[in-house]
Formats: sequence, structure tokens, C-alpha cells
Amino acid sequence: MKPMQPKNKYETHLQQYRLQHLFDHGPADWTEYKIMDYGCGDGSLWNGSETFIKESGVTLEGFDIDENQISPASKTGLYNVLTSNVNEVYPPGYSAMLVYGVLEHVEQDCQFLASLAGSEMIIVTVPNANSFHRMVGMDMGMIAHLSELTPGDIEIGHKQVFSYGYFSIIIFEMARVFEYEVIEIGTHGFKAVSSAQMETWSDELIEAQRVVAEDCGLIGAGEMYGAECYAVLRKMEGQ
Repeated sequence: MKPMQPKNKYETHLQQYRLQHLFDHGPADWTEYKIMDYGCGDGSLWNGSETFIKESGVTLEGFDIDENQISPASKTGLYNVLTSNVNEVYPPGYSAMLVYGVLEHVEQDCQFLASLAGSEMIIVTVPNANSFHRMVGMDMGMIAHLSELTPGDIEIGHKQVFSYGYFSIIIFEMARVFEYEVIEIGTHGFKAVSSAQMETWSDELIEAQRVVAEDCGLIGAGEMYGAECYAVLRKMEGQ
């Protein structure tokens, strides 16, 4: 589902932004909470959150279709269950389904989203075609249009780049069909330039540009210029 990718400095920040949605909308008491990290990769999503996993009482499971990712994920010691068999993933059994950086790797996006229905909460992130840095790239002639797949995208298995508008359409349609409430949708993370160009930036500078972008209304709930689109869906009560 998600090929092994080299980590970069910006990616570590992006992982924090992704997890924050879980912490913002999760329960006060995590002891009965069960999370599926769908497309878990090597488990690096949880770097810096090890204490939370070990002390909160939460149950963490992981799935990745790439069996080569399961071994490094298991070495984190954080997952109660890890599998590369999608038939072992049962959405109604989870309090939260985290689908971070997966949807862009599938061609039938609506069908894939439908397969996740049943979890109490679903959080989805995808690269954003309307991101500030892609707009800069198009202005410089590096891409012909905002949804163009770059050689780098293709190399890591991306099938599409989602515009904020299209992402919103398929998320709200899923919510309507499967009786979810979209409790938050927007964009997070901010890149003025490419991840490679940000490798020499300090962590403080990377975070400062995110804060300023949020203060200026470029990213956040309902805003469309962040590096990734995100959506948080919760099953309607009684459903």
C-alpha cells in the first residue's frame, strides 16, 4: 500500500500534525480505545509518542501490505498486533482508523473509503494539490497543473494528487452514505518550498512557517493551502 520512503526532516513534523487530530478528538480515557494504524509503514508515526502508547492503556494495531515494513514496525514494541493481511482488518472493531498517506496510493478512492466504514472515528490525510509549494512549482514551470504527478510522486507509488475540492467531495459523500459526521476538514502543514530544500532548515524555522501560515488563514480547518488535506469523521450516534 505504502512503499518504504526515505524520511526527511519535514516528514517528522508532518507526523506530529497528523497525530494531533487523534489527540484533539480522542477520548479522555484511552483504556478501552482501539486504534488501527492503516498503512503503518515502519511505525515512525509514533516517534515521540511512545510514552503515550505505553502508559495510556490504548490498544494499537497496525496494517501494511508491504511485509518488509512489518519487521521494523514490530521492533518499536508499540503495536499489540501487526499484519500484512487486509482481511484481518475489521473496521467495526476499531475506535479509530488512522489512514495517513494511503489514499493517494489507490486508484479506486471511493471504494477504498467505503471499505473503512464501521470504525467509530476515521482520520484521513492526503497530499494536497492546492498546497502553497505546488502553486509555486507550477508558477516556476516545474509542473504543468496542480494535480500533475511528478516523477517523485510516481516513484513512491502515488496514483493521484487530491485537490482540496475533490477531497472534500468524496469525504462528505462517504459521510452521507455511511452515516458519519465530518467533525473537521481542512489542511495542515505548510511548505513554502520542497521537502528537499527544507532539509537544512532548523526545526524552529519549519514550525515558525507553519504557525505564521495558520495565523494568516492559509492552513487549518476549512483552509486549503497546507501540505496535506485532512478529514476527521465520527460515526453518528445510534448508527
